[in-house]
Amino acid sequence: MLGGRSLSTSEKMCPVWRLLFLWVHLSLCSSLTTEKEHIHLSERTATKEEGSCVTIHCDYLYEEGLELIWFKNAEWIQDLKHFNGTIVYSNTQKYPQASEYSNRVEFLNYTTDSNRYNCTITINSLKISDSGNYRFRYIKGDIKQMSTMNMSLTVNASACQVHLKPLNKTLREKDTVTLQCSTSEQCKNYPKWKTSLNYTTEDVGKEKVSKLLLNVTWKDHGTTLSCHPAEGKDDCQTRNITLTVEFAPKETKITGNPENVNKGDKVTLTCSTIAHPKVMSYMWFKDNKEQLNQHTETYILNKVKAEDSGEYHCQATNDHGKQNSSTVKINVQYAPEGVEVRVENKYVTKGRNLTLTCFVQRVNPAVDFHRWYKDNNDMKQNRKEIVLQNVTKHNNGRYLCEASNGIGKTSSNQTEISVKYAPENITIQGNKEIKLGLNLILCCSSDAYPQPSLYSWYYKSESTQHYVALPQTNKEYQVAKVAINNSGWYMCSPKNDIGSGLNSTEFEVLILYPPRQLTLNMPSVLRETEKFTITCSAESYPVAEITLSRTSLTNTKPKTVNMEKVGLSTLTLSYNVSESHAGEYTCTAENSEGKNYTKQQLKVLYTPKDVKASVDSSGGLKEGTDLTLTCKAHSEPSVSKYEWKKSMGAQTVKVGDGQNLTLHSLNASHSGNYSCTARNSLGEKTSASEEIRVKYRPYIKVIQSSRDGTTSVQLFCNAECYPAATQYKWYRNNETEALSDHQSYTVHPQQAGIYYCNVTNEIGESTSERVELFLNSFLQKLLKIVMPLCLLCILTVLLILMYRIFLRKRSSDGADRQSFFFSLIPDRSSTVSDLFLLGSRNNTRENLATEGAMWTNSQTNSSSTNSDIHRTGSVSNIHTVYDALMLPRARQETDSPIATYSNLQSKTNHYPTTIGCDANAVGPVYAAVSKNKQKTKVVQNANEDYENVSGAQNSKPDFSNIDWESDTSEEEEEEVHYTQVTITVNPQNKPKRTEEDSSSEEEKTVYTQVKT
Repeated sequence: MLGGRSLSTSEKMCPVWRLLFLWVHLSLCSSLTTEKEHIHLSERTATKEEGSCVTIHCDYLYEEGLELIWFKNAEWIQDLKHFNGTIVYSNTQKYPQASEYSNRVEFLNYTTDSNRYNCTITINSLKISDSGNYRFRYIKGDIKQMSTMNMSLTVNASACQVHLKPLNKTLREKDTVTLQCSTSEQCKNYPKWKTSLNYTTEDVGKEKVSKLLLNVTWKDHGTTLSCHPAEGKDDCQTRNITLTVEFAPKETKITGNPENVNKGDKVTLTCSTIAHPKVMSYMWFKDNKEQLNQHTETYILNKVKAEDSGEYHCQATNDHGKQNSSTVKINVQYAPEGVEVRVENKYVTKGRNLTLTCFVQRVNPAVDFHRWYKDNNDMKQNRKEIVLQNVTKHNNGRYLCEASNGIGKTSSNQTEISVKYAPENITIQGNKEIKLGLNLILCCSSDAYPQPSLYSWYYKSESTQHYVALPQTNKEYQVAKVAINNSGWYMCSPKNDIGSGLNSTEFEVLILYPPRQLTLNMPSVLRETEKFTITCSAESYPVAEITLSRTSLTNTKPKTVNMEKVGLSTLTLSYNVSESHAGEYTCTAENSEGKNYTKQQLKVLYTPKDVKASVDSSGGLKEGTDLTLTCKAHSEPSVSKYEWKKSMGAQTVKVGDGQNLTLHSLNASHSGNYSCTARNSLGEKTSASEEIRVKYRPYIKVIQSSRDGTTSVQLFCNAECYPAATQYKWYRNNETEALSDHQSYTVHPQQAGIYYCNVTNEIGESTSERVELFLNSFLQKLLKIVMPLCLLCILTVLLILMYRIFLRKRSSDGADRQSFFFSLIPDRSSTVSDLFLLGSRNNTRENLATEGAMWTNSQTNSSSTNSDIHRTGSVSNIHTVYDALMLPRARQETDSPIATYSNLQSKTNHYPTTIGCDANAVGPVYAAVSKNKQKTKVVQNANEDYENVSGAQNSKPDFSNIDWESDTSEEEEEEVHYTQVTITVNPQNKPKRTEEDSSSEEEKTVYTQVKT
């Protein structure tokens, strides 16, 4: 308080906003820090004025037990292996802080996220000497980290730095003091005080001073006053002074003032006051009397008692005086004490009145509520005294009262009240159910006071309607080793001094025994779907639980199924019987005393069921292995026949009989869907089909695109196999390295060779047939050149033939039939003639050309014939073959035959043999041509041409004397071969006839000279 006025809220909250801004800034900076960076400094440089402050933001990866150090101008000392510099801050005495930073550094160490801590520092009252490079380091054993970057701080001199003149005396209440805030005369304005009080300014020497005059009160103690440069906006340049005022105790009072306390509670009184210096002693008073046992700030009463009630005050004393507090009152309250129930007589006869009173000895405050209980049950009575009128046995019990006053409640001891009356509520207690052969004990219980002294027992059996008296008169009735006939109803009647009671209610006793006389009624054989009724009954007590179960006898491991369970003496079930009902039935009756059972079998007849074809695929269904299929079914009677069928698409064929079907040496044809049919005397059923897919190696066919020998050919490796092919490879010739691993491969014309593909699947691999591609490409190219030439030759020959025919038709004067064109052909030794007429030098019958000269000598004149043959001159290496055209024998006897010989000449280098001209040699055989004789004038030296030659060979020349192994090549040697040919005259080539010969029927033989 300055002059009765406190600092404003905004002035007090300024440091709080600074811290909040700092925390937000650090959070944003830490979020940008990578997890791998051990130490992160947010700022790299800062420039501050002298007297201001600086905050260096920093965060690091947190670990327990780290030594944290801030350095200024740290340098690495290589010899000492550590950093040396001015220690700005340290959390360990091992690295002490430099004295120039004492009381000026604040370290903020708090968590920014899950594993990073804040290492930010703030340096206040900056000096020019604080300029330098700041770095953070932490150490833990061998773990040492130094920030890789530093924060460079520059502190500039400030002319407006403010200073507070310290107070040289202790302030006391009512003192007057002047506070001075100064700055350099170089500063434009005077310093400002942050207060609503008026202050003065003046120049003192080289300083500008602002003076604040205060009239000190005790409330100014602890007040902080601030002074700052007039134009300064940096809170760090603000200077503060806190006032210390000494005064006697003020506002002394007792706190913790429980006016009303409960007995036994703990009471603590505290004497609070405001004083400076602190209070040296305290004194406590009760009812204005000094309490000497306690002289501390607090006064404690443990387990306060009734006598602790009263008025209390305290007194506080220091060097400057004392002060008494106001008084407080303590009122000790407690619950009622000494509570009891008072009654005239505890024993009363039924029908009289009884008064009960609740009495209390001590209480504070007074009792305000009463409550009565009987046998711990609330009686809903709130009065101090209650009256029980016309008591009965129901008034018997233990009574107590409870008194309360708001502080607590106290209950009295229980007081028992007894009312005398005759026996009532008579019952028999005992086991209503008892096992056969055990002892029976029944007890007659009653509600009576005093207890009965005499008991009467009565019994009625299940077969009679009247009770009979039993000889026993005790409270308990006993029967040793009960039998079934001890079952029945029992009653009792007790008696005491007041009188006899009524008879008890009936008590039924049942004898427990196990099931007996068990029966099971059912048929033994049924057909499926027939009506099936089964009945099971038993006699027992308690009523037996009847269980009907069925055990299958067809399985190797019989399985029992509980069909029904009822808590009745008879169980009846009805079904439309099925195969599942076949088996051994067991009727079991069971109760708490034991069980009994009986059995009977049921046989159900039905057609085959659950027909299934199973496959033993242990061989993997591979090609070449064996496969066994098994047909499984069950029926009653048993299956008499099994039949196997195979389906492929819409076609189904029978493949075997018997329960097992074995397929030997599997191949692809065995694949298909197999099913089996099971039959017995009642019917048949077919299983679902089982698909068999045989695994076999690839069967390959190479498919190639059409080709003309000049374009590329695409080869496709078509493989039929199962499972599908996993690998394709193409090879050429006998090469071991594959050309491609694709299913298709393209071959270009320059890649001539023999190609084949190799295919692999899970079962194995196969190789296709070889395919030859482009191996005859040279011949094809040659044919492209030769074929046009051949066509040109053929065309030329056709033109020549046409021209020859044309000349013949013009020929009418009987001149020689040789065309003018052929007469101009050079000798047969001529190269042009050989090429043009013969086509080639091969010794074949196709290379024939007619010679220009013809002969008309008779057949018998061999010498003239031979001379005519060689009339064209000697030709080297020419072999002449004669074709003899022979007329039929009948025609050969004519008077005037005309013969023309066909001279076949062949140019070769040599022949193996030479035919001689001796008498024994086989003479020439001529090709005889026959036609009807006509009187025709034949032109001299003209020859007839004939066509339609048929081979009518009469004889063959004898070549037995020819040396075929000889390699003679003399020019004069010639080889002569003859062939017999029958020729029919071509009407188109008939010669011109004279008129007088037109009717002649003469036969003529015409020979044609042929050159080969």
